[in-house]
Amino acid sequence: MNEHLFGVIEGSGVTRVDTFETVAGILIFVFNVALGIGISITLINIVYGFFSYVTSTGEPAAVKKAYNSVTWSVIGLSIALGSWAFKSIVIGMLGATLSDTPNF
Repeated sequence: MNEHLFGVIEGSGVTRVDTFETVAGILIFVFNVALGIGISITLINIVYGFFSYVTSTGEPAAVKKAYNSVTWSVIGLSIALGSWAFKSIVIGMLGATLSDTPNF
C-alpha cells in the first residue's frame, strides 16, 4: 500500500490524517499545538482575573478590569473549544480517522 501526500492509503478505504507523513497531519499537529497554547493562556487569564477581583478591595475600576478579563477569557475559551469541535466535525465529514497516538 502506498500513502499519498494527503494521507490517503491506496486500497484500504481509510484516510489517516494524524501522521507527520502527510500535509494534513502536519496541519493538524500545528492546529493542536496552537489550540493547547490558546486554551492554556485563557485559563491562566481566568485565574488572573479572579485573583484580581479578589484583591481589588472593592475599587470600582479594578473590579471592572477583573470582570472584563474573566469575560473575555471565557469568550476566548469558548471560541477555542468551538474551533476544536469544528475541526473534529470536518475531519469526520471527510471520512478521515484519528488514532489516540499519532505515528511519528
